[in-house]
Amino acid sequence: MMPTSYDPRAVDDVFVDSYNSNTGKINLKSKLDYYHWGRATSTGIGSDFDGVDMRGEVMLLTKR
Repeated sequence: MMPTSYDPRAVDDVFVDSYNSNTGKINLKSKLDYYHWGRATSTGIGSDFDGVDMRGEVMLLTKR
């Protein structure tokens, strides 16, 4: 998981245990080491976070 804060080192490598396609919620196999947050809309619009979009992205997704 990419950092979703001002700390560029706050990266977590995690595995998804389960995913609910109705709600979009996931359960992870382990706890996160860093705080992450998300939002459906961009935080880069308006005055939030000085125009920086703080949403994270999935970098690698494979199904086992």
